[in-house]
Amino acid sequence: MRKLLEAEAAGNERAKLAVDVFCYRLRKYIAAYVGVLGGLDALVFTGGIGENAPAVRARSVEGLGAMGIAIEPSRNDGVRGREVDVAPPARPAACR
Repeated sequence: MRKLLEAEAAGNERAKLAVDVFCYRLRKYIAAYVGVLGGLDALVFTGGIGENAPAVRARSVEGLGAMGIAIEPSRNDGVRGREVDVAPPARPAACR
């Protein structure tokens, strides 16, 4: 993912498409699980991508505001490898 994000930033359209598809699929699964569970208390991003790719975290929750899921850019940008609540203060669901 790191190499894809670097290539996307350099203008590579195929890399952008790959990241877009990845984030779309993740967003689709998040929404499906929220529906199955009837809501959520927190959305936790883990693993190499979840902990180290602020852009992927942000793009993966775009459009999920109606479910109470959002990321505050000022809290998300630059966060890598540590636990931080990146949700806006007033959101019912925390994103970590």
